[in-house]
Amino acid sequence: LEKVISHAPKSRTAAKARFTMGELYQAKKKSREAIATFRKLVTEQPESPEAPEALFRVGIIYIEEADRGNQNQGNLDLAREAFNDYLIQYPNHSRNTEARKLLGGLGGRDLQRSFDIAEFYLKTGKTESAKVYYRDIVKRTGSGKLHDDSVARLKELGE
Repeated sequence: LEKVISHAPKSRTAAKARFTMGELYQAKKKSREAIATFRKLVTEQPESPEAPEALFRVGIIYIEEADRGNQNQGNLDLAREAFNDYLIQYPNHSRNTEARKLLGGLGGRDLQRSFDIAEFYLKTGKTESAKVYYRDIVKRTGSGKLHDDSVARLKELGE
């Protein structure tokens, strides 16, 4: 695939080859390589038919990384950024509805992750650290289960 790309780097065939490389990396769970390959396609050939799907896949890979247990909060932020870029660059693409739905779900995942971290700190005796996360959840939400649970935990901890 690299040979195809090197012979005609701006061709339609090169875009297909680069996209296929990204898919192969993604299938092998080589996230960094897949993201770099998809981003390179979007940068070098933003008008190619594969570019919108490539950028969409970047967001998906970051969500998959978060699901695999990578506790780096940055993965959810990078997924949000990728989907926002996708919606701005390709406003009429076929997966826009799906991207918006995934974007909407990221906020809840973010809150759940914060609650899970607070619970971990609480269980390990680091109550001050737990309080920071509980307070943040209360501040970012007005109601809901995570809000109510965080308020209850804070009361239990003397706040």
